[in-house]
Amino acid sequence: MRRPVAVFCALLALAAPACGGNSVGSQPTAPVDDTSIRVAALHDEMAEVAEHQQVADLALADALSAVRRLEEVVAQLRDPERVDDAQDTSEGVDAAFTGVDPARLRQPFIDLALAVDDARATLRSTREVLDEDWQRGYLDAEDQVLTAVRAYAETADKLVQVVVRHWPTFESAHAVAARFVEQRWFYRSAQEAADAFEVQIGDLLPRLNSAQREIAKFVAQRQDAARAVNEASETASRHWRRRPGGDPTPTP
Repeated sequence: MRRPVAVFCALLALAAPACGGNSVGSQPTAPVDDTSIRVAALHDEMAEVAEHQQVADLALADALSAVRRLEEVVAQLRDPERVDDAQDTSEGVDAAFTGVDPARLRQPFIDLALAVDDARATLRSTREVLDEDWQRGYLDAEDQVLTAVRAYAETADKLVQVVVRHWPTFESAHAVAARFVEQRWFYRSAQEAADAFEVQIGDLLPRLNSAQREIAKFVAQRQDAARAVNEASETASRHWRRRPGGDPTPTP
């Protein structure tokens, strides 16, 4: 989801003729006109969208990583052939859970949605002062990008709510697993250890399985929303490359 916002940097060029400065010794630069001001404001708000998206996605990625690491250590402790591998894996789980605050996962996506709303309002205002059809068409394409980002934020927020709702189960499973890793050497064999862990984690397994299924469902929906952003971004990029005097060659 980082790539789509890269096309936003082209916005300043929309008002380039009005933004040109003068060389040393030439006449004083004319005041910046309203078009340039609006385009610059839109560029800044697009940059804010990108920043909010990055913060939100990184926090969610950390939470999902912690869940995946926990799933792995639980699977190892239930398997006699891998139960002794859990010692190393559990250290990563401990560090991952320490870095996640579930109470703070939703706000970045709410901020992202609000930033998109502000950018779309400014985009509509900017469109009113642009004269060329290709400029308006490009902003229309960028508006579709913002619309897709807004939908992405809503979809990702639903995933966050699922993760937060199941977080107490993950924390309980983490506590059981961490405690068992410390007690592993109480058991004479790997089979005995795996059997003992199966008993200790047994009450949590139905909830863990349910959480895994629900999270997988919403992860898939989030991926679909991200693809929609990418597609809208590609359309905007193509429109930009087809501008008068532009380079039609796709940007690497």
